[in-house]
Amino acid sequence: MCVENLCPELRTDLKLVFCVFIELFCIKML
Repeated sequence: MCVENLCPELRTDLKLVFCVFIELFCIKML
């Protein structure tokens, strides 16, 4: 499941990368 609200809230570099990874993974699942 994709969580769009997670990205805007996260501003840390590591968290940002993690968020992007989740988005890419979510797109692949779709």
